[in-house]
Amino acid sequence: MKCSLPFVVVEWEDAWGDPTEVITLTDVHVKHKPALYRTYGFLLYEDAKGVSLTNEECVEDKDYRGRNFINHALVRSITRLSITKARERKQVSPTV
Repeated sequence: MKCSLPFVVVEWEDAWGDPTEVITLTDVHVKHKPALYRTYGFLLYEDAKGVSLTNEECVEDKDYRGRNFINHALVRSITRLSITKARERKQVSPTV
């Protein structure tokens, strides 16, 4: 299993809204901040505008689906992750 694209985690801030929340002007400062998200995927493209990630690669056709675009102004960090082959499980003998 080898993908030609790097696998990354992008930490980024997003706007949010809650149309049903009741809040007072006194309490608004508590949630007055963007929500922090982590998005995991294969890095398709990155430039000054933003980051494009995908979560699926078609092995036969070499095309992708499940694309996300994140505006670069919202990105806090991009970390490359290593994907390794799963280790075989050890057989555990039942205890009597």
